[in-house]
Amino acid sequence: MDNFFHVVPGLQETAVDQFANELFRKKTLVRISLEVFISQQIHQLNNQKY
Repeated sequence: MDNFFHVVPGLQETAVDQFANELFRKKTLVRISLEVFISQQIHQLNNQKY
């Protein structure tokens, strides 16, 4: 039973790290696609000027 408690914190740490990496990757993807979208909008606005 004692060994079990030594193992769990390491497992939790790994899970937290994986979760954080996943979140960070998704956040980065969202940020990149947002920037692309915004720059496309700006480009279209600039082209509409008379």
